[in-house]
Amino acid sequence: MPLHDRDVLGLTRHDERWHDDLVLVRDAGIRRLRYPIPWHRIERVRGRYDWGWLDEVLAGMRELGLSPIADPVHHTSFPRWLEDGFLNPDFPATYRDFCAAFAERYSWVREFTVFNEPLPTTMLCTEMGAWYPARRGEAAFYGMLRNVSRAICEATAAIIRAQPAARFIHVDTAEGHGA
Repeated sequence: MPLHDRDVLGLTRHDERWHDDLVLVRDAGIRRLRYPIPWHRIERVRGRYDWGWLDEVLAGMRELGLSPIADPVHHTSFPRWLEDGFLNPDFPATYRDFCAAFAERYSWVREFTVFNEPLPTTMLCTEMGAWYPARRGEAAFYGMLRNVSRAICEATAAIIRAQPAARFIHVDTAEGHGA
């Protein structure tokens, strides 16, 4: 479970009802959708991936004619062992390795949102102190921003090495700031 102790897949019971949920998506006429790749569930032990649940879900998506836009990290959905989360100096390389393993295993998945909302996630984890690791101050903000930026670049490059035809959908907010 992520360090903020809310696993949305479990909270909504999608982890149990995924097939029914995806049938509803298909029946609504949706064919492409952003879909969470729950890193915090897949790599509960560092360096060991358990793809069991995701294998079943992604096979089900294929059978239903759905194309996922893989979303490997959504806000603070990193494994519990990643102390300090996105501030951890190992985060970029660790995340790169996870994304590479995913892209190699699921070579038919062609679209990726490598990191959901990097700027607001960084702000909420640092400046606002709302999300783990809740480290306020410029050093934490810029340190995390550097780590997140490196992670996006390294993960994107790893995915392209595994899948040269991969496409990327970048999602961020567009806050208005005045002086």
